Amino acid sequence: MSGIVGNQPFGKSGIIGEFLSKGIADRGTSESLKVDSSGNVTTTNSKFIINAMGIQVYEAYWQNNVSYTVNFPVRNISGGAVWRIEAAHTHYSNSYGCATSTYKVFYNGGDNGSMTPYNHTTSLGGSFAVAQTSGPNISVTKTAGSYSGWGQAIIIIIGPS
Repeated sequence: MSGIVGNQPFGKSGIIGEFLSKGIADRGTSESLKVDSSGNVTTTNSKFIINAMGIQVYEAYWQNNVSYTVNFPVRNISGGAVWRIEAAHTHYSNSYGCATSTYKVFYNGGDNGSMTPYNHTTSLGGSFAVAQTSGPNISVTKTAGSYSGWGQAIIIIIGPS
């Protein structure tokens, strides 16, 4: 079941202020996609597909001295394919965080290496590693640093949908 919710009742003139899609599994009680009157798009547990490219985003609040792994499902592609992975975490500044910009290469669904033009690691904040796991999935792991502070983490994956 999906529907549109607006700030104007249907049948009246005027601009609808909001588009809202609700899920089937919970009988339409939770939002799965929302476009507000300013054009901001909000989605939950989904990925955006733009010109056959999928964008998956993850955000969390992590502790520096703990390891975390996030798995992203990706499409199994015949031939060569590449995914761009951007990941960053910090407690306070560059010396308390880590970041990576990695291009993960698959060939016929198998891991064919990585290109990593940027990789920032610190003893206080840890480091990031990117790997292929079964499924196929792309696994992004932040290793533990030595400092116990908490901070923001973001991961963005762009690739064939």
